[in-house]
Amino acid sequence: MNQPTRTNLTGGIRLIVLPTAGEIVALRAFWLGGASLETPQTQGLAHLVGAVLPKGCAGLTSQDIAGKVEAVGASLGTDTHPDYFLLGLSCLKPDFAGLLALVAQLLREPDFPEIEVELERKNTLLAIRSQQERPFTVAYNHLRPQLYGADHPYSFLDLGSAETVAALTRENLQTFHRESCVPERLVLCISGDLEPDTVLALVEQYFGDWRAVPCPLPVLTAVQGQQSRQFLPQDTQQSTLLLGYPTVGIHHPDHPVLKLISTYLGSGLSSRLFVELREKQGLAYEVSALTPTSLGPSHFITYIGTSPQNLAIAEDGLRSEALRLAHTPLTPDELRVAQNKLLGQYALGKQSSAQVARLWGIYEVLGLGLDYDQQYAPRVKAITTEEVQRVASQYFTPGPTVTIVGPSEPALLNLTKPHLS
Repeated sequence: MNQPTRTNLTGGIRLIVLPTAGEIVALRAFWLGGASLETPQTQGLAHLVGAVLPKGCAGLTSQDIAGKVEAVGASLGTDTHPDYFLLGLSCLKPDFAGLLALVAQLLREPDFPEIEVELERKNTLLAIRSQQERPFTVAYNHLRPQLYGADHPYSFLDLGSAETVAALTRENLQTFHRESCVPERLVLCISGDLEPDTVLALVEQYFGDWRAVPCPLPVLTAVQGQQSRQFLPQDTQQSTLLLGYPTVGIHHPDHPVLKLISTYLGSGLSSRLFVELREKQGLAYEVSALTPTSLGPSHFITYIGTSPQNLAIAEDGLRSEALRLAHTPLTPDELRVAQNKLLGQYALGKQSSAQVARLWGIYEVLGLGLDYDQQYAPRVKAITTEEVQRVASQYFTPGPTVTIVGPSEPALLNLTKPHLS
């Protein structure tokens, strides 16, 4: 794979160009802020900004924009993350210059038409209601405030609540975009069969004179989990149990180790949780582990869907498997398999130009730099069993925050002495 070039434009935009073979050009535009710029009263604002952003700009309607994109078989979309926004474009090489001009208009001059704001508000309210039918989402939405506190940006609801979304105005969206989408926080990552100098000239043409003053970024303070417990009654046939542990963000040296542990415990049919709790004990409809990648303090979650009568023993199993890593070192074979699985998944996430543009754009906007891609595999390969044990002990032994969604909750177990195997 060719190495990317990185150029800082006068206004502060960081341009990354990765020459690749093929006719498809992928552009991923990132800017810092995302949902972390919300307040408790404006939850859902970032999602609404992302949803309405491509629906009007510089006098063009949503139909005009869709027509320009679809006429050449291109794709255009947005995404919102707690730490950043993303606008993505994929097109054929001959159409790139014209569509880059459209992207510049969307980023610099979005209209946020009132009719589109109201349409997306209705869609969001429907999505919020439908979330109540997904036990994992309900549990996760209640777990995060317990881990972070109600005022921490990472505790906010991704879509907002019915109350906060209903109160948002077009002016809220305009102000939020104007203060967050600014050149000094913008990363343009472009991959395709293009000469870097040609791309730079086009970007200078459409973005070079852009100047704006940003709002302050939030301070993403570290938090301590409350080790609380909450039960949310729901008329379901199964119980959904989440155990959450406060951890660290992507800049911390323990982050790759936590990713490895997540892979070992919860990734695929050969994972420890799947084999032990589903295959051997028959406790789980689904079981897994995850740890989100974030700029600020992250968290580690193990979760299981089980029958209500098996909830207590399933919780004991989740706790025990996490603590087992703190007390019992992985075997060399277990470590090697987990490393290979994690690195294999990482490689599969870089198969297309769009995937590469997204990955390197994330690294750049989060402040890791382009070298992180080359550093990641050696770092994972260098993880030792002793390091896994230390990290597991540090983050898992204080005990989890627990959230349960289901029809009933049994009496609490005495879990001070977990079963280790």
